[in-house]
Amino acid sequence: MTAHAAAGHIADHYYLDARIFTDPHIFREELDKLFGHAWLFLGHECEAKAPDSYFCFEIGGTPVVICRNAAGRLHGFIDACRECDGTVVTGRWGQGPLLRCAAGHAAYDLDGQAVEGARKEGLEPIAIELLHGLVYGSLAPVESLRAFLGEALLSWWEPIFRPDVEWELVHVFSFPTAVNWKAFMQPGDGYHVQGLHRIFAKYALPKGGFYKMHSLLSPAYGHSVFAYPPLDYPLFRERVWSNVAGPDEVEVPRLVNIPEGMGGYIGQTFPNMFYTIRNGWVFAANAVVPRAPERMVMDRRAYCRAGLSKEQKQVIQREEDIWSYPMGLNGQDDLANFEWQQKALRANTLPRLLVARYPGENPEETDTTVRSDSEAGYRTYFRRWRKYMEREPEQSVRGMTAA
Repeated sequence: MTAHAAAGHIADHYYLDARIFTDPHIFREELDKLFGHAWLFLGHECEAKAPDSYFCFEIGGTPVVICRNAAGRLHGFIDACRECDGTVVTGRWGQGPLLRCAAGHAAYDLDGQAVEGARKEGLEPIAIELLHGLVYGSLAPVESLRAFLGEALLSWWEPIFRPDVEWELVHVFSFPTAVNWKAFMQPGDGYHVQGLHRIFAKYALPKGGFYKMHSLLSPAYGHSVFAYPPLDYPLFRERVWSNVAGPDEVEVPRLVNIPEGMGGYIGQTFPNMFYTIRNGWVFAANAVVPRAPERMVMDRRAYCRAGLSKEQKQVIQREEDIWSYPMGLNGQDDLANFEWQQKALRANTLPRLLVARYPGENPEETDTTVRSDSEAGYRTYFRRWRKYMEREPEQSVRGMTAA
């Protein structure tokens, strides 16, 4: 029996149309239906901590600026002058009472009001909301942030985030890569780590510890949290990377909570953010920015506890360099893997991709636990993607592309 015939009994919702990773028509639909209405992670409020400060990001290619006015209140606006449509912010972070058009035609205060220029129309606002200090924005939301994220994710995060701790941005790195933006939104799973990140998996405690961990999923909302075991730092230091200190050897105050016997978390929130929490020192948020059907930018911001010494920040930075994007051990694995996948998808040899190891989760559940070596996270994510894109699982390949 061929692989195709053997898989013939599997329901349609266990498949993905391969062209969702390459088709320009689908990409334009995503910008409109998904990025035009979903809540997107934009940053942390510490990036505009002082009055009259601001930071910039994007929502599906639309530039936005998050401002803290003189009274300390946060606002969000589209970063475009209402007179000439040029940008009103030239740097990613800034301080000052005015946002001035690059062409010099107009200026705006941090409430978005026009204070200079022939037209008196203020900057176009966007919706913003905060959760544990994380700033989310939407161009045209159809529901509140809490309703969009769902109660399951809120309950997962509640014991992790500490309300009494101030945050600080310790590291930022943005880089382009030639893959579809959804490639990086593959939720953490045990066989991905064991098969791809072999160095990481080799030094887990105990051996094969990833298979003993479980993932938290929200099938109805498309989010996941994957827990991973601690690392054998002495062995890692001996065989791979010298002079690496374990968390028990370094006095770095914790930013977030990690239970005893756990190394950290890898989480993914629909539609464009995944994050890592390692050693309790750092919350690293990776926001995926779409550029074209086969181009995207990965923006990684790592936050630590405010007020750390230079030496403590250097420890965190070294950890980032070892593990993370773009040249850390795991980062190199992921970039090569996703670019190879994207290259193969261009060949159009497969009309559908099967995502069905250990199927059977209830798609209506808001909160469930599954084995870590399961594709349930993938199905969870793309189930909600279909909902936003208004597509049914049984649609044909022809129905997924431009007419």
